[in-house]
Amino acid sequence: MAVYSFDKSGIVDEADIAADKARGTDDDPAVQRLMELFEAADLEGLLSSLFDRHVYYKVRARAAALIAELGPSEAIEPMLGFKFQDQRVAAQVRQGIRRIHDINQTKECPFCAEVIEAEADVCNHCGRPLP
Repeated sequence: MAVYSFDKSGIVDEADIAADKARGTDDDPAVQRLMELFEAADLEGLLSSLFDRHVYYKVRARAAALIAELGPSEAIEPMLGFKFQDQRVAAQVRQGIRRIHDINQTKECPFCAEVIEAEADVCNHCGRPLP
């Protein structure tokens, strides 16, 4: 949520507008921190940024995209289990999960939601035949 200051005439300060536009861009220190976490392959740090409701939505969406590019299958369960209030972030998370499945050649069982091999005919968790 943007916080603006107003002058006596009720006009928004130009510096506040510029700062708000810079949020979530490559120049944003929060995004630069995400890039450091990505380069270090720090999944925990990226997930922490993604799940922090106080972080700007564009930064959280960027965290989801970076997690997807890392491609760790262990990121799927926590991402699926978290309730995202912001639909823009939730959409990026869904897209990221699809990307992780593509990278790892996996999918979710439609019956038990466990992660299984994409080519599986039977779920090795619940034993049900897959459509």
